[in-house]
Amino acid sequence: MLVPLTIGFLAIAITLFYASFRDIRERRVPVRTWYPMLAVAVPMGSAFYLLYSGGNVRVVFSYCALAAFILFDTLWLNRVSTRDTRPVTVGLLLVPLVLLGISWSWGTGLGTLPLILFCCIAVILGYATWLDVQERAVPVRVWYLVPVLFAYAIGEYYSPGTGGSMLGIYLILTAAFCLLIQVFLNLHLMGGADGYALIYIGLTIPAFPLIPLTGVPSTAYFPLTVLVNALLLNIVTPLGIFLWNLVKGNRAPFAHLFLGFPVPGERIGESFGFLMEEIEEQDGRLVRRFIPVRKLIRLMLAGKRTLSTQKMKMHPDQYASELALFSRAGQVWIQYGIPFIIPITAGFLTAMVFGDILYAILRVVGGI
Repeated sequence: MLVPLTIGFLAIAITLFYASFRDIRERRVPVRTWYPMLAVAVPMGSAFYLLYSGGNVRVVFSYCALAAFILFDTLWLNRVSTRDTRPVTVGLLLVPLVLLGISWSWGTGLGTLPLILFCCIAVILGYATWLDVQERAVPVRVWYLVPVLFAYAIGEYYSPGTGGSMLGIYLILTAAFCLLIQVFLNLHLMGGADGYALIYIGLTIPAFPLIPLTGVPSTAYFPLTVLVNALLLNIVTPLGIFLWNLVKGNRAPFAHLFLGFPVPGERIGESFGFLMEEIEEQDGRLVRRFIPVRKLIRLMLAGKRTLSTQKMKMHPDQYASELALFSRAGQVWIQYGIPFIIPITAGFLTAMVFGDILYAILRVVGGI
């Protein structure tokens, strides 16, 4: 029963290492990077639900419907990132709806509430597809998948066959987890590669493939442990940056010491990050000021960032005046730009080997 999850784990681990390499080297992860992993992990997820349920095909249809919703959204991401202007076909829209309809009507037929939720999902996806046909390029960060996943979770709770069972709980938790990550994506709290890495982990490995060193946490939901571990491991980075600034004697407002560090202005394109200073020339002299942290956060939530060093490196002619200004400035403070997919990869591996870091800490400190 755990063999499919183990195979899926290996497929995801290999893909995460490769995606981390691409993100460090190129600062972007093409959507096609995930396709080989999905070709392995989704069938293994189906096999897990089939074996776990003792051959209940209805559960597999429900899982495949959820996977189809996620992949439908991924298709939009790929089309927008590659600027593909071909509209999403109606046939692709019908796949998740047919799978969900078969699942929820299995044996006893659709109940009143699942029928209403099914119609809501159909209307939302149908309207999104209509927009795509009309405009030829619907922005990927629309909120359409959030109500779809919410409706799926509620409908799965009341659908026949899995209500109250562990399988039903896994499906509901997976929908809720993917919904949470989708909200993070829409609020620009993480990048596309980071968000979809977590969504695909949630979709394909709901349970722990093996028992980790600290045991299975009370939640027993593997993707949540991956997310918690990634967040905790990511905290180490600001602390490390703060200690580095203290050792080097770098001076800046206190909060900025956790977020960034100074780099040589003449070689600013060799680093990766976002400007934390506003530098301009007034009456022949340089005037510089730190950008307030609250403004940096506000820009991030709005899907905007300050000027990135990557843009200056890729388009030196376009930013020639800025580069000349930074060269004169000597040292320029930038906000670090370590890809979150690296902590996700570390969180994924530690979840498998060690277990839930937070759960282990609470168990030691609080005797849980």
